[in-house]
Amino acid sequence: SVAKSGTVVVEPSTIGHLTEEVSFTSGLSFVRKSTATEIEETYRNYSGDRAYGSDHCTEQSFTFSKSGYYYTVTVRAYEDGFAVRSSISKSAGGSFSLTVTDDKTAVKLPSGTKLWGTQLPDRDLLWGNSYESGFPMIDISEANGKNILKAPLAKVSDNLYVLLSEADLYGDPYIGSIFRGIGSNTLEYTAAPQKLKET
Repeated sequence: SVAKSGTVVVEPSTIGHLTEEVSFTSGLSFVRKSTATEIEETYRNYSGDRAYGSDHCTEQSFTFSKSGYYYTVTVRAYEDGFAVRSSISKSAGGSFSLTVTDDKTAVKLPSGTKLWGTQLPDRDLLWGNSYESGFPMIDISEANGKNILKAPLAKVSDNLYVLLSEADLYGDPYIGSIFRGIGSNTLEYTAAPQKLKET
């Protein structure tokens, strides 16, 4: 869960992936956690009015094992945000190939949260839809069964908003995600359909 100044922003939520060989959604064994580390980074900013930006947070990783693999969840806490990343590696080290078939990472928002985001009637209709399609507001309780383009804005209290997005999608074969409402005030990440060729 995530809280800001005592206000719950994200309730306890699931993290996990399905692969062709192993399901990293249950049956994992805890291996270790890293020491919480303060991160201070500077990065090149390619837009905006400043050439460089700064990144300050506290980071900690939690590693689990299953079927000869490590599944590591890394969390970052910022003054005004949070981040989660998961990675898969072989327990014995070395290179390997593993096909991820689904992302079961989800975000459960508090009851009463208002949500703005572009809605798709069907996840396969992503092509031809964009952020310019509009951002209708719904209550999080109405999100079940809806497909929402990434970066929806959630209002969890009078003065607290959360922008849900993703980052570090560089190169092939990484594809972006969309959110799917699965009930119980929860949005689950799912892979956006991949455009294979021009039609």
